[in-house]
Amino acid sequence: MRRPGKALRLPYIEPVRKRQNGSCDKPRFVLLEINGDKVAVLEYDGQKYAIEKSIAFCDIEPSIIRITHFYGPHEINYFGIRDFAIGRLLRLPYLGIYLVHFWTTFAQRLFNQRTLVIRQRLDILREVVELVQHGHASIGAIDVMTHRYGYRWASHPDWQTHNQQIDFYLESLCDTGELRKVNYAYVPSGNAIKTLEDAEEQDRKHRANFRIQLLLAILTAIS
Repeated sequence: MRRPGKALRLPYIEPVRKRQNGSCDKPRFVLLEINGDKVAVLEYDGQKYAIEKSIAFCDIEPSIIRITHFYGPHEINYFGIRDFAIGRLLRLPYLGIYLVHFWTTFAQRLFNQRTLVIRQRLDILREVVELVQHGHASIGAIDVMTHRYGYRWASHPDWQTHNQQIDFYLESLCDTGELRKVNYAYVPSGNAIKTLEDAEEQDRKHRANFRIQLLLAILTAIS
């Protein structure tokens, strides 16, 4: 009989479930190997699979066999020979895994094509507008950092670098007309609301285009 460790060489690890005093939550047997018209198994002794046995195929009810296919990092479970045959024939579980992988890769590719600097500029502009709407007369980099992180930023070792980055973006927004500089602080100009509305419209169109591209990709994959 093959040693238990050899079971890992099989393409499938197949727990064989037999009912013991009615239904049981844990499989009674775990398959090790197939030898002709018999299967070598380990029986569950209440704590672990340790009892080696050999069972004839004719003694196994097909409907209570559970098969687990370790497909890359995923696990696909089949309950019964019929379920296994249908799953392998139609490959619907594998299509689901493929679609999830495709979605993740596709979304990451689209995200990588976007410019994070523009996104950060818009985030800062949105924060400035929100702070002014909540009663701040003018906004500086310190106000933006406090709005984002509370006062914990003051103890962060890199707060000065971050403060300089935010100040750079505020100056950039001032140069492009979304902000006006008043002494050492900034206030939104009339262009700020228009820029945010245009950005939201572009995001809406981007999401709609993403859904269309994804649908076309799925139709191409299954056709």
